[in-house]
Amino acid sequence: MSGPYWIVEVCLLAMLFSVLFTGGVDEILYDMRVKYDNGYFVKIEHPLADVSKDFGASTHEAKLNFRLTVPVVLHWLPIRVVRDWWFLPGLTGCAICGILAACGLFTYRVTGDRVCGFWMVLGVASTYIGTFYTTRYYDAIALFQLLLAMLPGVHWSARGLLVFTAAFTDERAFVAAPLLLFANRADQPRNVWGRMTQPSSLAVIGGMVAYYIGRLLLAKYAGLVSVMDGVGLRTVALNARYWHEGVWFALGGGWLLVGLCMLSLWQEGQKLELGMFACAVAAPILVGFMVLDIVRSTAYALPAVLVALTVLRRHETTARLRAFCLAAFVLSVVAGDFGIFRNPWHSPPLVVKWLSAALQAVLPGGGIPPQ
Repeated sequence: MSGPYWIVEVCLLAMLFSVLFTGGVDEILYDMRVKYDNGYFVKIEHPLADVSKDFGASTHEAKLNFRLTVPVVLHWLPIRVVRDWWFLPGLTGCAICGILAACGLFTYRVTGDRVCGFWMVLGVASTYIGTFYTTRYYDAIALFQLLLAMLPGVHWSARGLLVFTAAFTDERAFVAAPLLLFANRADQPRNVWGRMTQPSSLAVIGGMVAYYIGRLLLAKYAGLVSVMDGVGLRTVALNARYWHEGVWFALGGGWLLVGLCMLSLWQEGQKLELGMFACAVAAPILVGFMVLDIVRSTAYALPAVLVALTVLRRHETTARLRAFCLAAFVLSVVAGDFGIFRNPWHSPPLVVKWLSAALQAVLPGGGIPPQ
């Protein structure tokens, strides 16, 4: 991990580890028969089209009305390949790589240690959002923008713009955006209200306000409607039995860092900030249980893991931070599998598939036990 391109080496290793040992690869990346929902391409061709009129209210496609950042950009790009089977999942795959790189760079800039960055990248690559398990949505693209906005040194104007575009990529990013208010904590006034009036914090709030106003204007003048079918407290009640999977697989071992962060804030006497941070973490978790695809939504709490580092680095040694990041990675791997819907188990990663195929080939009866 030496040289100016160390983060590229770490990300390549993390991608290999993710594909072979954790998330595997979404079949849409290699099976040409698997396609993105047609609603995505309708929005690319006509960004202001009301897809709720063309698709049933209970479908995923009907909920794409306000997810406009990607369709608008692709609509104006001078290319005609966006309808090809590989383009959108390829774009999402690039965003997943960007998430890994952003997490590693953020960790390095906060801790000053590349080993911490290494374990952080591997840890994220062992959770749902850091794998290539599902590339059929805009989630990775939205989260990548939020993580870019978190990076130390990003100008306040770029931070606000990234929050705005991330929210218009997927509205879950709007729910997760308050977590960015707690980033770069050590470089801001100790008083929590003083930090909220800093340019970086005001930019986040401004981006959220601009999104909300923009959404209202689009509803009024473009006729776009919000489809809420299957979303609400009734769904929370139905999903309550999956509370463990939905919460744990959102961050995996990253919960260790979040928990240590909250303990640290309590010991510092920062009770107000502790309460605000806890609410900011709980928001994407609660929203995640309001929809069918739980883990896909609760994973938007990822910025909380990076925020935790900004708190812990104030009084922890580099050696202890390394141990925390390593432990988070190990927990993510050991804890097992994940999935985005109510069933937490997904298709096994490549190494497991290869071993299974090899055993079936060499064992009597193809490895299938007698009936």
